[in-house]
Amino acid sequence: MAAGVIEASSPQYHEEINILDERYTSILDELSEISYTLYRELIDDPDFYTYFSYAAPIGEIGLAKIGSRPERRRATWKIEDLRAIPWIFSWTQNRHMLPAWYPAGATFQRFIDADPAANTAVLKEMYRRWPFFENLLDNIQMTMAKADMNIAHLYSGLVPDTKVRERIFGMIKREFALSREMILRITDQESLLDNDQGLQRSIQLRNPFIDPINYLQVNLLNELRQEGLTEAKQQGLADTMLLTISCIAAGMRNTG
Repeated sequence: MAAGVIEASSPQYHEEINILDERYTSILDELSEISYTLYRELIDDPDFYTYFSYAAPIGEIGLAKIGSRPERRRATWKIEDLRAIPWIFSWTQNRHMLPAWYPAGATFQRFIDADPAANTAVLKEMYRRWPFFENLLDNIQMTMAKADMNIAHLYSGLVPDTKVRERIFGMIKREFALSREMILRITDQESLLDNDQGLQRSIQLRNPFIDPINYLQVNLLNELRQEGLTEAKQQGLADTMLLTISCIAAGMRNTG
C-alpha cells in the first residue's frame, strides 16, 4: 500500500499517465459504445428476464432479509426495478458472473476486426502501459475465473421453457468462450490469471468446496419452487437455501 501511494504521488507518474489517458481515451470510448450496444441487446431480449427469474435465485435472496432495502424498488417483475446489489448477487450465486464480463469478447472482437494487426497491437499496448485498462481487464479475468459455465448450465435447467433456456444460455456460453479468448490474446496468457498465480491458485483451491454447494442450491431451488408445499416443508427448504447462499457468497468473495 505504501509503495502504491508513493508511486501514485510521483509527478513523473502523473505526467506519463495523463499522456496515456489522452491517447487511449478515444479508443476506450469506442469500446464502451460497442459494449453498451451488445449488452443492451441481451438485456432487452424479450426472453432474457424469463431466463434470469428462473435461472437465478433472485426471489430466494429476498428471504435473507439482509440490507436496509428490499431487492426491488417496486413490487413489479421488471429488470429496471431491481436494485444493483441483488442483481449482481444473483449472477454470482449461479456462477454466471454475467454483469462483470459480458460482452467483453464480442466488443474486443468487433474492434479488432476493423484493423486486426493494428488494433490487436494497440490493445496489448494499452494493457501493458495504462494502469486503468490493465486493472479493468484483470478484474474481468478474475470474475471469469470464478464463473463456471458447467454449473451455470445446471441453473439454466431451472428455466421451464426449453427454447428460452437453450437460446439465452447458448448466447451467454458462446460469449463467455469468446471473452476468455480475447482476454488471453490481449494479455498474452495461456490461462486466466497466469499473471496472478497467487489468486489463480486461491480460486482453484476454493472451487472444489463451493461447487457442491451450487449443486445443492440448484436442487433446493427446484424443490422450493414447487407448488403445494406445507408451511413446515417450505420453511425448512428456505432455511437450508439461505445457508447455501451464505456459503457461496463467502467462498466466491464477490457478492454484490
